[in-house]
Amino acid sequence: MTTLTRFRRTVRLVLILVGSVGLAGCGAATPTTYPVQGKVQVQGGDVTRLAGGHVEVVQPNDLRIAARAEIQDDGSFALETIHAGKPLSGVRPGDYQVRIVLSDEDRGSRRRRGQVLAPRFTQYKTSGLTLQAPTDGTVCLTVSTR
Repeated sequence: MTTLTRFRRTVRLVLILVGSVGLAGCGAATPTTYPVQGKVQVQGGDVTRLAGGHVEVVQPNDLRIAARAEIQDDGSFALETIHAGKPLSGVRPGDYQVRIVLSDEDRGSRRRRGQVLAPRFTQYKTSGLTLQAPTDGTVCLTVSTR
């Protein structure tokens, strides 16, 4: 085998390896998501106190599959999934556990919001809130102060 032949083979091998690494780095395909809009209702309380907080959902069997949405003044929300650093409207199909994450802009707002939401709703395991995607219609999440 001549030096020129070895050189060509080496160059081909390097190009194949570089091309393979480049293709592998292109990222995974964008997952299928389904729109999920909903509304948080507070029994015996004022939902506007939750505005700026978030609804967060996670699949119990794979905690990497999650989504979140900001709670609006009227309690409405629209879930988004982050994939490859970009937001996707909706969530991947499946069953989800839900929690409410309060805004913690300042100590006073935390104290006021804490009076409108029982602490159990801030944890997936204790909230008792669930949803399934895809879903028909608007998801209603009812929370309470106790």
